Amino acid sequence: DDQTMQELIGYITFAPPRIPLYVGETLFQSVRSQICFLPAASANFLKKRFLPRLNFFRPPRFQTRIRFLGEGKPVLFSPRPSPVIFLLAPVTDMVKNKALNTSISVSPLEGAASKDIAAQLQRQILSLYGEFLAEDGSAVDYEGIGKSEGFKEYKKTAALLQLIDLSTLSEDEKTAFFINVYNALHIHGVVEVGEPRNLLQRLRFYKTVAYIIGGYTFSLNGIEHGILRGNKTAPGSLPFSGPQFRSSDPRASFVCKTPDPRIHFALNCGAQSCPPIRVFTPANVLTALDLAARAFCANEVELDEQSKTVTLSKIFDWYKGDFGSSKAERLRWIAEYLAEEDKATLLRMLQGSVRIKYRKYDWHLNSK
Repeated sequence: DDQTMQELIGYITFAPPRIPLYVGETLFQSVRSQICFLPAASANFLKKRFLPRLNFFRPPRFQTRIRFLGEGKPVLFSPRPSPVIFLLAPVTDMVKNKALNTSISVSPLEGAASKDIAAQLQRQILSLYGEFLAEDGSAVDYEGIGKSEGFKEYKKTAALLQLIDLSTLSEDEKTAFFINVYNALHIHGVVEVGEPRNLLQRLRFYKTVAYIIGGYTFSLNGIEHGILRGNKTAPGSLPFSGPQFRSSDPRASFVCKTPDPRIHFALNCGAQSCPPIRVFTPANVLTALDLAARAFCANEVELDEQSKTVTLSKIFDWYKGDFGSSKAERLRWIAEYLAEEDKATLLRMLQGSVRIKYRKYDWHLNSK
Protein backbone atom coordinates (compact mmCIF):
# COMPACT_ATOMS: atom_id res chain seq x y z
CA ASP A 1 0.00 0.00 0.00
CA ASP A 2 0.99 3.65 -0.09
CA GLN A 3 2.32 3.64 3.48
CA THR A 4 4.73 0.77 2.89
CA MET A 5 5.64 1.58 -0.71
CA GLN A 6 9.32 2.37 -1.15
CA GLU A 7 9.66 5.62 -3.06
CA LEU A 8 12.78 7.17 -4.48
CA ILE A 9 12.64 10.62 -5.99
CA GLY A 10 15.21 11.23 -8.65
CA TYR A 11 15.91 13.00 -11.87
CA ILE A 12 16.47 11.47 -15.24
CA THR A 13 18.51 13.25 -17.89
CA PHE A 14 18.54 12.33 -21.55
CA ALA A 15 22.25 12.35 -22.34
CA PRO A 16 23.00 9.73 -25.02
CA PRO A 17 24.75 7.39 -25.18
CA ARG A 18 24.11 7.00 -21.45
CA ILE A 19 21.06 8.03 -19.44
CA PRO A 20 22.14 8.32 -15.78
CA LEU A 21 19.55 8.18 -13.02
CA TYR A 22 20.34 10.24 -9.94
CA VAL A 23 18.88 10.11 -6.44
CA GLY A 24 19.84 13.45 -5.02
CA GLU A 25 23.47 13.86 -5.99
CA THR A 26 24.20 10.12 -6.16
CA LEU A 27 24.30 8.15 -9.39
CA PHE A 28 21.83 5.37 -8.63
CA GLN A 29 21.81 3.22 -11.76
CA SER A 30 22.83 3.56 -15.37
CA VAL A 31 19.59 3.06 -17.23
CA ARG A 32 20.72 3.42 -20.81
CA SER A 33 19.66 -0.17 -21.44
CA GLN A 34 16.45 0.13 -19.47
CA ILE A 35 14.72 2.97 -21.21
CA CYS A 36 12.16 2.53 -23.95
CA PHE A 37 9.22 4.38 -25.37
CA LEU A 38 5.53 3.69 -25.88
CA PRO A 39 3.10 5.81 -27.92
CA ALA A 40 0.80 7.58 -25.49
CA ALA A 41 -2.34 6.50 -27.35
CA SER A 42 -1.44 2.82 -26.95
CA ALA A 43 -0.45 3.00 -23.28
CA ASN A 44 -3.90 3.67 -21.86
CA PHE A 45 -3.90 0.59 -19.68
CA LEU A 46 -0.62 1.72 -18.13
CA LYS A 47 -1.80 5.26 -17.67
CA LYS A 48 -4.99 4.14 -15.93
CA ARG A 49 -3.05 1.87 -13.62
CA PHE A 50 -0.08 4.03 -12.69
CA LEU A 51 -0.65 7.68 -13.56
CA PRO A 52 -3.07 8.43 -10.71
CA ARG A 53 -0.20 7.68 -8.31
CA LEU A 54 2.31 10.03 -9.92
CA ASN A 55 2.80 13.76 -9.63
CA PHE A 56 4.04 15.31 -12.85
CA PHE A 57 5.26 18.79 -13.50
CA ARG A 58 6.55 20.63 -16.53
CA PRO A 59 10.25 19.77 -16.44
CA PRO A 60 13.05 22.16 -17.24
CA ARG A 61 14.29 21.26 -20.68
CA PHE A 62 14.73 17.47 -20.88
CA GLN A 63 14.60 16.65 -17.19
CA THR A 64 11.66 15.31 -15.25
CA ARG A 65 10.96 14.09 -11.75
CA ILE A 66 10.14 10.40 -11.53
CA ARG A 67 8.87 8.15 -8.73
CA PHE A 68 9.63 4.48 -8.20
CA LEU A 69 6.49 2.54 -7.35
CA GLY A 70 8.23 -0.28 -5.52
CA GLU A 71 10.49 -3.14 -6.48
CA GLY A 72 9.53 -4.98 -9.64
CA LYS A 73 7.07 -2.33 -10.87
CA PRO A 74 7.60 -0.16 -13.95
CA VAL A 75 7.99 3.57 -13.66
CA LEU A 76 6.06 5.93 -15.86
CA PHE A 77 7.13 9.48 -16.45
CA SER A 78 6.43 12.13 -19.03
CA PRO A 79 8.52 15.21 -19.85
CA ARG A 80 5.61 17.44 -20.71
CA PRO A 81 4.73 18.61 -23.25
CA SER A 82 5.45 15.30 -24.95
CA PRO A 83 3.72 13.05 -27.51
CA VAL A 84 4.94 9.96 -25.69
CA ILE A 85 4.66 8.22 -22.37
CA PHE A 86 8.01 6.80 -21.25
CA LEU A 87 8.22 3.41 -19.59
CA LEU A 88 11.24 2.61 -17.45
CA ALA A 89 11.66 -1.16 -17.07
CA PRO A 90 12.33 -2.44 -13.53
CA VAL A 91 16.01 -2.67 -12.63
CA THR A 92 15.50 -6.16 -11.18
CA ASP A 93 14.04 -7.40 -14.47
CA MET A 94 17.03 -6.20 -16.45
CA VAL A 95 19.63 -7.63 -14.08
CA LYS A 96 18.18 -11.12 -14.43
CA ASN A 97 18.09 -11.12 -18.21
CA LYS A 98 20.65 -10.69 -20.96
CA ALA A 99 18.79 -8.15 -23.09
CA LEU A 100 20.72 -8.25 -26.34
CA ASN A 101 19.06 -5.32 -28.13
CA THR A 102 20.01 -2.52 -25.76
CA SER A 103 23.63 -1.87 -26.74
CA ILE A 104 22.49 0.62 -29.39
CA SER A 105 20.73 3.76 -28.18
CA VAL A 106 17.35 4.58 -29.67
CA SER A 107 15.03 7.53 -29.28
CA PRO A 108 11.31 8.00 -29.93
CA LEU A 109 12.17 10.06 -33.00
CA GLU A 110 13.60 6.90 -34.56
CA GLY A 111 10.45 4.91 -33.91
CA ALA A 112 8.30 4.05 -36.89
CA ALA A 113 4.92 2.35 -36.62
CA SER A 114 5.07 -1.02 -34.89
CA LYS A 115 4.10 -2.93 -38.03
CA ASP A 116 6.83 -1.12 -39.97
CA ILE A 117 9.43 -2.14 -37.39
CA ALA A 118 8.20 -5.74 -37.54
CA ALA A 119 8.41 -5.71 -41.34
CA GLN A 120 11.89 -4.15 -41.24
CA LEU A 121 13.05 -6.84 -38.82
CA GLN A 122 11.61 -9.53 -41.08
CA ARG A 123 13.56 -8.15 -44.06
CA GLN A 124 16.79 -8.09 -42.03
CA ILE A 125 16.22 -11.68 -40.91
CA LEU A 126 15.54 -12.81 -44.48
CA SER A 127 18.74 -11.16 -45.63
CA LEU A 128 20.82 -12.89 -42.95
CA TYR A 129 19.16 -16.26 -43.53
CA GLY A 130 19.72 -15.99 -47.27
CA GLU A 131 23.46 -15.68 -46.68
CA PHE A 132 24.09 -17.82 -43.60
CA LEU A 133 21.28 -20.38 -43.39
CA ALA A 134 21.33 -23.77 -45.10
CA GLU A 135 18.89 -23.97 -48.00
CA ASP A 136 16.58 -26.31 -46.08
CA GLY A 137 16.78 -24.20 -42.90
CA SER A 138 18.43 -26.96 -40.91
CA ALA A 139 21.83 -25.37 -40.19
CA VAL A 140 23.25 -21.92 -39.38
CA ASP A 141 26.67 -20.41 -39.96
CA TYR A 142 26.88 -18.72 -36.56
CA GLU A 143 30.49 -17.64 -36.99
CA GLY A 144 29.75 -16.08 -40.36
CA ILE A 145 26.75 -14.21 -39.00
CA GLY A 146 28.74 -12.80 -36.09
CA LYS A 147 31.41 -11.36 -38.41
CA SER A 148 29.03 -9.99 -41.05
CA GLU A 149 28.00 -6.41 -41.78
CA GLY A 150 24.45 -7.69 -42.15
CA PHE A 151 24.44 -8.71 -38.47
CA LYS A 152 25.45 -5.18 -37.48
CA GLU A 153 22.51 -3.84 -39.45
CA TYR A 154 20.22 -6.46 -37.91
CA LYS A 155 21.22 -5.36 -34.39
CA LYS A 156 20.26 -1.78 -35.23
CA THR A 157 16.81 -3.00 -36.24
CA ALA A 158 16.53 -5.25 -33.18
CA ALA A 159 17.17 -2.18 -31.00
CA LEU A 160 14.04 -0.61 -32.47
CA LEU A 161 11.98 -3.40 -30.91
CA GLN A 162 12.19 -1.32 -27.74
CA LEU A 163 9.85 1.16 -29.45
CA ILE A 164 7.25 -1.29 -30.72
CA ASP A 165 3.67 -1.19 -29.43
CA LEU A 166 2.52 -4.80 -29.12
CA SER A 167 -1.09 -3.79 -28.49
CA THR A 168 -1.43 -2.70 -32.13
CA LEU A 169 -0.66 -6.18 -33.53
CA SER A 170 -3.42 -8.57 -34.58
CA GLU A 171 -3.26 -12.22 -33.52
CA ASP A 172 -1.73 -13.31 -36.85
CA GLU A 173 0.72 -10.40 -36.79
CA LYS A 174 1.69 -11.22 -33.21
CA THR A 175 2.17 -14.93 -33.97
CA ALA A 176 4.37 -14.29 -37.01
CA PHE A 177 6.28 -11.54 -35.22
CA PHE A 178 7.13 -13.60 -32.14
CA ILE A 179 8.08 -16.73 -34.11
CA ASN A 180 10.51 -14.67 -36.18
CA VAL A 181 11.85 -12.87 -33.10
CA TYR A 182 12.32 -16.14 -31.18
CA ASN A 183 14.38 -17.75 -33.94
CA ALA A 184 16.44 -14.59 -34.51
CA LEU A 185 16.97 -14.06 -30.77
CA HIS A 186 18.26 -17.59 -30.35
CA ILE A 187 20.82 -17.07 -33.11
CA HIS A 188 21.74 -13.69 -31.61
CA GLY A 189 22.21 -15.40 -28.24
CA VAL A 190 24.48 -18.11 -29.62
CA VAL A 191 26.60 -15.51 -31.44
CA GLU A 192 27.02 -13.12 -28.50
CA VAL A 193 26.47 -15.21 -25.36
CA GLY A 194 27.76 -18.54 -26.62
CA GLU A 195 26.44 -22.02 -27.25
CA PRO A 196 24.78 -23.74 -24.27
CA ARG A 197 26.51 -27.11 -23.97
CA ASN A 198 24.58 -28.96 -21.27
CA LEU A 199 21.15 -29.09 -19.67
CA LEU A 200 21.81 -26.46 -17.00
CA GLN A 201 23.35 -24.08 -19.52
CA ARG A 202 20.37 -24.56 -21.85
CA LEU A 203 17.88 -23.87 -19.06
CA ARG A 204 19.73 -20.69 -18.15
CA PHE A 205 20.12 -19.65 -21.80
CA TYR A 206 16.37 -19.88 -22.50
CA LYS A 207 15.53 -18.09 -19.28
CA THR A 208 17.97 -15.20 -19.56
CA VAL A 209 18.67 -14.45 -23.23
CA ALA A 210 16.15 -11.75 -24.06
CA TYR A 211 15.12 -8.67 -26.00
CA ILE A 212 13.39 -5.58 -24.67
CA ILE A 213 10.20 -5.37 -26.73
CA GLY A 214 7.78 -2.52 -26.22
CA GLY A 215 9.18 -1.76 -22.78
CA TYR A 216 9.14 -5.31 -21.46
CA THR A 217 11.76 -8.01 -21.15
CA PHE A 218 10.95 -11.09 -23.23
CA SER A 219 13.29 -14.03 -22.83
CA LEU A 220 13.20 -17.06 -25.11
CA ASN A 221 11.05 -18.78 -22.47
CA GLY A 222 8.80 -15.74 -22.23
CA ILE A 223 8.21 -15.72 -25.97
CA GLU A 224 7.61 -19.45 -26.35
CA HIS A 225 5.75 -20.38 -23.17
CA GLY A 226 4.36 -16.99 -22.23
CA ILE A 227 3.24 -15.52 -25.56
CA LEU A 228 2.97 -18.29 -28.16
CA ARG A 229 1.78 -21.13 -25.90
CA GLY A 230 -0.78 -18.97 -24.13
CA ASN A 231 1.10 -18.49 -20.86
CA LYS A 232 1.89 -22.06 -19.88
CA THR A 233 4.55 -23.61 -17.70
CA ALA A 234 7.79 -24.58 -19.43
CA PRO A 235 8.53 -28.32 -19.63
CA GLY A 236 10.74 -29.51 -16.81
CA SER A 237 9.56 -26.77 -14.44
CA LEU A 238 8.82 -27.58 -10.82
CA PRO A 239 5.17 -28.49 -10.16
CA PHE A 240 4.50 -25.24 -8.29
CA SER A 241 6.15 -23.01 -10.91
CA GLY A 242 2.89 -21.79 -12.42
CA PRO A 243 2.50 -20.00 -15.76
CA GLN A 244 5.25 -17.96 -17.37
CA PHE A 245 3.57 -14.64 -16.52
CA ARG A 246 1.61 -14.04 -13.34
CA SER A 247 -1.80 -12.43 -13.61
CA SER A 248 -0.36 -9.13 -12.34
CA ASP A 249 2.37 -9.14 -15.01
CA PRO A 250 1.49 -6.64 -17.77
CA ARG A 251 3.09 -8.97 -20.33
CA ALA A 252 0.19 -11.35 -19.75
CA SER A 253 -2.03 -8.99 -21.75
CA PHE A 254 -0.10 -9.90 -24.91
CA VAL A 255 -0.39 -13.71 -24.81
CA CYS A 256 -1.96 -15.43 -27.80
CA LYS A 257 -5.66 -15.86 -27.14
CA THR A 258 -5.91 -19.12 -29.08
CA PRO A 259 -2.49 -20.81 -28.90
CA ASP A 260 -1.64 -22.87 -31.97
CA PRO A 261 0.34 -26.08 -31.22
CA ARG A 262 1.82 -25.89 -34.72
CA ILE A 263 4.21 -23.21 -33.43
CA HIS A 264 6.32 -26.11 -32.12
CA PHE A 265 7.23 -26.88 -35.74
CA ALA A 266 8.27 -23.27 -36.37
CA LEU A 267 10.46 -22.52 -33.33
CA ASN A 268 14.10 -23.49 -33.62
CA CYS A 269 16.11 -23.82 -30.40
CA GLY A 270 19.39 -24.43 -32.22
CA ALA A 271 19.45 -28.22 -31.83
CA GLN A 272 19.98 -30.72 -34.63
CA SER A 273 16.55 -32.25 -33.89
CA CYS A 274 14.72 -28.92 -34.07
CA PRO A 275 12.41 -28.05 -36.96
CA PRO A 276 14.06 -26.04 -39.76
CA ILE A 277 14.12 -22.26 -39.56
CA ARG A 278 11.63 -20.35 -41.68
CA VAL A 279 10.47 -16.75 -41.88
CA PHE A 280 6.77 -16.07 -41.31
CA THR A 281 4.59 -13.17 -42.40
CA PRO A 282 1.15 -12.21 -41.06
CA ALA A 283 -0.34 -12.98 -44.47
CA ASN A 284 1.07 -16.49 -44.68
CA VAL A 285 1.46 -17.52 -41.05
CA LEU A 286 -1.48 -19.96 -40.91
CA THR A 287 -0.64 -21.59 -44.23
CA ALA A 288 3.06 -21.71 -43.35
CA LEU A 289 2.32 -23.30 -39.96
CA ASP A 290 0.22 -25.93 -41.71
CA LEU A 291 3.06 -26.71 -44.12
CA ALA A 292 5.57 -26.78 -41.27
CA ALA A 293 3.41 -29.22 -39.31
CA ARG A 294 2.99 -31.53 -42.32
CA ALA A 295 6.72 -31.46 -43.10
CA PHE A 296 7.66 -32.16 -39.50
CA CYS A 297 5.20 -35.02 -39.12
CA ALA A 298 6.33 -36.55 -42.42
CA ASN A 299 9.90 -36.70 -41.07
CA GLU A 300 9.30 -37.38 -37.39
CA VAL A 301 6.28 -39.74 -37.25
CA GLU A 302 7.02 -43.41 -37.87
CA LEU A 303 4.22 -46.02 -37.94
CA ASP A 304 4.67 -49.73 -37.38
CA GLU A 305 1.25 -51.28 -37.74
CA GLN A 306 2.52 -54.79 -37.13
CA SER A 307 3.93 -53.96 -33.68
CA LYS A 308 1.26 -51.32 -33.09
CA THR A 309 3.98 -48.76 -32.33
CA VAL A 310 4.14 -45.06 -33.18
CA THR A 311 7.56 -43.42 -32.93
CA LEU A 312 7.54 -39.66 -32.42
CA SER A 313 9.80 -36.69 -31.78
CA LYS A 314 10.30 -35.78 -28.12
CA ILE A 315 8.49 -32.53 -28.90
CA PHE A 316 5.24 -34.50 -28.78
CA ASP A 317 6.22 -35.73 -25.32
CA TRP A 318 7.41 -32.48 -23.78
CA TYR A 319 4.38 -30.55 -25.04
CA LYS A 320 1.83 -33.37 -25.01
CA GLY A 321 -0.81 -31.20 -23.35
CA ASP A 322 -0.71 -28.78 -26.30
CA PHE A 323 -1.75 -31.55 -28.70
CA GLY A 324 -4.55 -33.13 -26.70
CA SER A 325 -5.67 -34.30 -23.28
CA SER A 326 -5.19 -38.01 -23.96
CA LYS A 327 -2.91 -40.26 -25.99
CA ALA A 328 -5.70 -41.03 -28.47
CA GLU A 329 -6.56 -37.34 -28.88
CA ARG A 330 -2.93 -36.44 -29.52
CA LEU A 331 -2.51 -39.19 -32.11
CA ARG A 332 -5.68 -38.10 -33.88
CA TRP A 333 -4.28 -34.57 -33.99
CA ILE A 334 -1.09 -35.90 -35.56
CA ALA A 335 -3.07 -37.97 -38.06
CA GLU A 336 -4.52 -34.79 -39.59
CA TYR A 337 -1.03 -33.73 -40.69
CA LEU A 338 0.06 -37.01 -42.25
CA ALA A 339 -0.19 -38.10 -45.87
CA GLU A 340 -3.52 -39.77 -46.61
CA GLU A 341 -2.10 -43.31 -46.57
CA ASP A 342 -0.31 -42.76 -43.26
CA LYS A 343 -3.34 -41.02 -41.81
CA ALA A 344 -5.52 -44.03 -42.65
CA THR A 345 -2.93 -46.36 -41.10
CA LEU A 346 -2.74 -44.40 -37.86
CA LEU A 347 -6.52 -44.13 -37.53
CA ARG A 348 -6.77 -47.87 -38.11
CA MET A 349 -4.15 -48.50 -35.43
CA LEU A 350 -6.12 -46.37 -33.00
CA GLN A 351 -8.98 -48.85 -33.13
CA GLY A 352 -6.85 -51.01 -30.85
CA SER A 353 -4.07 -50.36 -28.32
CA VAL A 354 -1.10 -48.32 -29.51
CA ARG A 355 2.34 -47.94 -27.97
CA ILE A 356 4.26 -44.66 -28.34
CA LYS A 357 8.04 -44.43 -28.47
CA TYR A 358 9.98 -41.17 -28.48
CA ARG A 359 13.24 -40.58 -30.30
CA LYS A 360 16.27 -39.33 -28.44
CA TYR A 361 16.62 -35.60 -29.03
CA ASP A 362 19.89 -34.48 -30.62
CA TRP A 363 20.93 -31.32 -28.77
CA HIS A 364 24.11 -30.72 -30.76
CA LEU A 365 24.18 -27.22 -32.21
CA ASN A 366 22.78 -26.90 -35.73
CA SER A 367 25.91 -25.16 -36.98
CA LYS A 368 27.36 -25.50 -40.46
